[in-house]
Amino acid sequence: MAIKWGIDRQELFIFTENNIHRMTTEYKRLLRLAEELEEGDEKPIHSLKRTLKLRIFELEELQSWRAPAFYIQHSLRTISLLGRTYEAVFSADIRSDLLGTYVSSLQQFYAAAIRNLSEAPVTKLDCILGIRQLEDELKQILLMAGGLSLPGGTVDMLKQEAEKFRAYLISRQEESAAFMLGIGEERFRTYIALESGIRMDFQRFLNDIETEVGEYNCTTDSARHAAGEGRSSMLPLKAQLEYVLHAGKAFIEADTEEFLQHVVISDMKDLKYKQPGRLAYLKSYSLKEKAVKGALIYDSAKLNDFSMTLGFVHEIFPGHHYSKFVKSRENMIESTVMDNLIMEEGWAKYCEYSFSHFILQDAELMAEFRQGLRKSLLLAISTVLIHCCGYSFNQASDRLAGYCEGRESASQLRSICLQAYSAPIESISYALGFAAVRSGLKKHPYITNDDFLDLFRNGELSYEEITRS
Repeated sequence: MAIKWGIDRQELFIFTENNIHRMTTEYKRLLRLAEELEEGDEKPIHSLKRTLKLRIFELEELQSWRAPAFYIQHSLRTISLLGRTYEAVFSADIRSDLLGTYVSSLQQFYAAAIRNLSEAPVTKLDCILGIRQLEDELKQILLMAGGLSLPGGTVDMLKQEAEKFRAYLISRQEESAAFMLGIGEERFRTYIALESGIRMDFQRFLNDIETEVGEYNCTTDSARHAAGEGRSSMLPLKAQLEYVLHAGKAFIEADTEEFLQHVVISDMKDLKYKQPGRLAYLKSYSLKEKAVKGALIYDSAKLNDFSMTLGFVHEIFPGHHYSKFVKSRENMIESTVMDNLIMEEGWAKYCEYSFSHFILQDAELMAEFRQGLRKSLLLAISTVLIHCCGYSFNQASDRLAGYCEGRESASQLRSICLQAYSAPIESISYALGFAAVRSGLKKHPYITNDDFLDLFRNGELSYEEITRS
């Protein structure tokens, strides 16, 4: 599977019916092999089988075109997938190779996309989000191209092909009668189970987070006022990192010297990389590496002292980068190939919670965490309403407004609903993953690497089991 996965990410995949059928057949063959191997092994290989089933599910969903938004999001992100990796951002040679591959395939890529979507019930919101994403992806590719020696006409071709697809999406937007269409409850339940192993009871989950969001209705400002002045200026980055690493020794078994050898921390303004948020973690997807490489990319204009501290906790230690590091020491290839977004984001959110409330016991950090978790809960609510309960965009936004009592503006609530519609797994991952990790580690005041790995080794569990424990 690692070889197949690596090859797939070296080329711009063309979503033709034949290609999708070929890929699906190959992954089914690998799944049969995995099941045969498991029969003679005492150690279950839940993660491998679930990952293969997830790949098959995604490809079969793409082949059926029942969810055009799913196709648009996956296909457009494919264009710059490797542009959002550690290698592409920090290696000009790799960027040059990637762009050469992309440009040679773009014409076929967009032609296949138009054929596929011509047979699908595309909604207005699918097209609006697709156009926005297409423009963002093109900006990122052009930013990567800056300063590289590329064949003449490369940039013009990139723009021309993207503009053709943009024009197509605009025409479909004008034709479409439906504004939006959710994934559907059963499809979403399947996706979550294959991504994380969690069997969802969406109504129970919705009831729980609607109750919980009321507990986070205190404003950040009031919590900070209770804390006094706190730290009055932004600490230097090195001091911030040392502060987090020192505190982490009371939380988790950690070899910080080894894992810090392969992490980069950099301001976005200094890189060929842009993304809309305050922070991003980029990891290496190379199967040739012997150690996990990663980078924390930040936008200094959007951060304060406290969001930066929790950013280090979430993205570097003991969050995403340390998580990848620990898993890589058990199995380097598995840590690269198999992701579990829900548990990964849940672990990183749990780290924020533990550091702010128990390790550092800093009221400012608690307020920063509560503000972030509040948004995570609102995201999860809107995701379930839109994709499982059939709510329209306006209905979901209005229901969110009922929880907010004016704390979030109408535009902020619309932004939350847009994110929930376009990225449902990511949008539900913070709240659901946090609940799962908090449940799994509630008896562990000090976490060993085995305690951590058990979170990802376990097989399926129901949402009821999470809430019961």
